[in-house]
Amino acid sequence: MLIGVVVISVTAYLIFGTDWNAYRVANVLIGIAFITFITYSFTHSGSLKRELRHKLKEFHELALENEKLKTAIAELDLVNVKAKTEIEKLESTIAQQTEKIEQLLEQVSAYQEQSEENEEPSV
Repeated sequence: MLIGVVVISVTAYLIFGTDWNAYRVANVLIGIAFITFITYSFTHSGSLKRELRHKLKEFHELALENEKLKTAIAELDLVNVKAKTEIEKLESTIAQQTEKIEQLLEQVSAYQEQSEENEEPSV
């Protein structure tokens, strides 16, 4: 905004305050704008290149970190699958052991009934 006001003020002064015409003022302003653009580009190109190199380095580091995280996720998935398989095996073992315990309890109760029957006739 301030630059626009300054440019309009300088243009008005050069057209009305001097003997220059509008074409000469336009040529001078275009020349000044071109020189300003070239100077700005030259002075900021080095900082832009440094920033670009820095961003590329950050991108490379983030890509490496991303690969490490993908590997860690794959390893955790493998561990998770192994754990689920182990849990299923243990649950089936528990079910088998529960059945065996029930069978043994039935055998014990049958044995106790049999031994109680053997003791009753002697009375």
